[in-house]
Amino acid sequence: LLDRLVGSQAVMNAAHFLALPVLALHYSAVPDVGPAAAGVALGVFLAIARIGPLVTGLLADRMSPWQAIRVGLVLRALGFAAIPFAETATSACLAAAVLGAGVALHEPAVYGALGLAPEGKRDRLLMRHVQALNFGCVMGPGLALVAGWSTTTTFLIASSTTALVTLWACVQRPLS
Repeated sequence: LLDRLVGSQAVMNAAHFLALPVLALHYSAVPDVGPAAAGVALGVFLAIARIGPLVTGLLADRMSPWQAIRVGLVLRALGFAAIPFAETATSACLAAAVLGAGVALHEPAVYGALGLAPEGKRDRLLMRHVQALNFGCVMGPGLALVAGWSTTTTFLIASSTTALVTLWACVQRPLS
C-alpha cells in the first residue's frame, strides 16, 4: 500500500506542477483580479501551504494519516477546480486558501503514513517518495508546455487528476 502511495505522489505532484506555475499568470489575466491580487493570492497559497502544517500536522496525527490524506486531496481538488472560476480578488484568494489548506493537510499526512512503515523499508520508501515528487515536478510543467494548454485547462486537468488520486486513496484499506 505504501509503495502505491509513493506512486500516487508522482501523479499528484505532476498535477500540482502542471497548474501551479501559471496561477499568477491566470489571475493576472482576470479583469477583476489583476496582477496585484494575483500576487496576494499566490502569497496566501504559499503561506497556508508552508506554515499550515504546524497546525495540520497535529490534526493529521489525531485523525489518522489516511483520513488526513483523503481530506487534503479533496481540498486540493476543490482548490484547483475553483481557480478558473474565481472572478474577484476575494474569490481568487479563497480558492488559493483552499488549495493551500489541502497541501498543508495532505503533505504531512503522507509523511506520517510513510513513517509507519517498518524500519527496514522506511528509508527506501522515503527515497522513492522524493524521487516521485521530483518526477512530478518535471512532468507536470513539461506536459503543459508540450501540449500548449490554456491556464484554465491546466487547472481543470489538475483538479480532475487530483480527484482521481482522491478516489484511489478512498478505496485503500491501510493496515494501521
